Amino acid sequence: MKFIRKIYRIIELLLHAAIIYLFLKPRYLIFGIETVSHYLRLCKSLRLTKRILIAFGAKIGKRDIRIGPYIYMHNAFFKNDFSNLCIGEDVYIGPHTVLDLYGEITIKNHVAIGMNSHIFTHASFVGTYSMLMRIKVANVVFEEYSGTNPCVTVLAGVTVGRNSYITPHSVAVENIPPYKIVRGNPAQIIANLPEEKMKSFETKYLEKIGWIKS
Repeated sequence: MKFIRKIYRIIELLLHAAIIYLFLKPRYLIFGIETVSHYLRLCKSLRLTKRILIAFGAKIGKRDIRIGPYIYMHNAFFKNDFSNLCIGEDVYIGPHTVLDLYGEITIKNHVAIGMNSHIFTHASFVGTYSMLMRIKVANVVFEEYSGTNPCVTVLAGVTVGRNSYITPHSVAVENIPPYKIVRGNPAQIIANLPEEKMKSFETKYLEKIGWIKS
């Protein structure tokens, strides 16, 4: 079984390389990064999604990465690549998540972002006076062990603190301190998490996934 699995992985790797370098790269040179973003919206394979992101500039860790499927990379055309995306290790990004790459998105180790979430790095205005208003661009950071439930919106400039969580359908408009649970629109702190206990949970979690030995 191990031999068959190894052969399958080799075939998969060759197929993914063909998709990236024979199919997507030529189209990227002609039409730009938006054609790659469109492909990612339709891509069902988590491993292929990761490989495409790396091939077009994203910085992604090696271990335990689960991204997608059906990820929407928004505003990548400003830099014509995915270099504004930096993802650590042991990260989960759920299906149909929108990542706005106008500014930088940094997702550190052991972060989980629920499906159908929207992470924005810019804010603009529409209407009569939109041309007179400056577009706000600010980076978003998810510190280690932080996360969101499904259908969460994180606005430009927000840093989600270590071990902090955003409940479903909430809108984070300002920085969230470490060890907090927030809820609502705008998101407000509804609970404080015990720091020492959470650090103990971190150690147990790392043991469970095999990163450290007990």
